[in-house]
Amino acid sequence: MAALARCRTLHEIAVIMRVLSEFGETDDHADLAERFYLHEAVLTAKDARTYQLHCAELGTDPLPAEEIAQLDQSRQELLDRFGTEYKESYGWATGLNGLRRPNFAELEKLVNVAHLRGHYSWASHEIHADARGSLLNVFEQGQTLYKQTGPMLFGFAEPAVWALASLELCVRTLLHSTDEVSPIELLGCKALEHLIADGSQLFEDAETFVEKMEQQVHRWTPWRRHLWVEWRLIFSK
Repeated sequence: MAALARCRTLHEIAVIMRVLSEFGETDDHADLAERFYLHEAVLTAKDARTYQLHCAELGTDPLPAEEIAQLDQSRQELLDRFGTEYKESYGWATGLNGLRRPNFAELEKLVNVAHLRGHYSWASHEIHADARGSLLNVFEQGQTLYKQTGPMLFGFAEPAVWALASLELCVRTLLHSTDEVSPIELLGCKALEHLIADGSQLFEDAETFVEKMEQQVHRWTPWRRHLWVEWRLIFSK
């Protein structure tokens, strides 16, 4: 679960980087990076209003009225400048390929990574409290069904490979963000490609080894099984 939460975030970072890089270089959206950076004021104003609405129930002090007024003013100035759609969660991306109220799935399509939507949904189910996530946390090991309640030693390969792919996209985006790509940068991309492939294979080999060891545990004597459990606890921390 923790691994999926982290690779899910890395995927989001990669997608946003790609959107800013690809569309921020066009004449129609030359101010895209500025719109993204300034959007923080819109989100901050929204969070402040939410806090102000519930602070009494939380037993905390409300924000000063002057501070709320200043946040609202900053927000309104941005809406006046960029349009009312700017108030949305991804309002900074409004207008890209004609999008009016863009969401993250549409940003994935813009940068051609929509094929990872299934992975993103899978990770979201795992880290959110929905019925699908509850089912995904039931797994079979040997002849026994388990309910995941803590750290595990298996199931890391697929999230790890996904995280490596997102990391590669981030690095490539940075290297290609300049007008001209040098031979050194091209060589770096090629080296990175090999490193990602090697890393992915190592994760898959490690998971295969752990799965084989887990299968053997069921045939071990009690004292040997106890040693394996202790080893798992140590390396799960």
